[in-house]
Amino acid sequence: MFNYEIKTAYNTCSHLEKFLEASDVILDVGSGTGLVAEYIRKKTGAHVVCLDVVQDGHASEKPIVFDGEKMPFYDEAFDVSICCFVLHHVSFQKALLEEMKRVTKSKIIILEDVIENRGDHFLAFIHKLYSGFRYSSFYTQFRNNHGWRWLFSNCGLLIDKEWYVEKRREITYPISRRGYLLSKNGHL
Repeated sequence: MFNYEIKTAYNTCSHLEKFLEASDVILDVGSGTGLVAEYIRKKTGAHVVCLDVVQDGHASEKPIVFDGEKMPFYDEAFDVSICCFVLHHVSFQKALLEEMKRVTKSKIIILEDVIENRGDHFLAFIHKLYSGFRYSSFYTQFRNNHGWRWLFSNCGLLIDKEWYVEKRREITYPISRRGYLLSKNGHL
């Protein structure tokens, strides 16, 4: 693992842990390296299931691999689902959120890159190129805050809390970021 991946995962976990309990069964959608799941387990004691569309050979936590559309879980199998900086890589954002909603009892936590200014547009373009070369996929669909909020609402999800996520990633990628605590019924 690269040092920045470890720092990024630790920082990501710091934005999630205050919403999680030791008794939670958590689904990490787009788990990548598995480091976020590992830190959540260490910090909260919760059980975390990793899910991704590929098997990362360097992942500390091996994910269940799925087709990106239908999650292989029963309805409301998880107390909480998390999706950290993944949605902008997904061409079927609404379908993925609806699947997260189906397999989750109440809380869905989304951390996402948000386009807020011209600098963010430029950084999103650079990120698209980087992802294309690193992951062989040039597809990205970034949104501004209004766009993310509209998507969540369109999926029948209510925003219970929203916050800024500090730009503590490597200095070459200081794009704006936000966290969203969503619920199916508005009552957590």
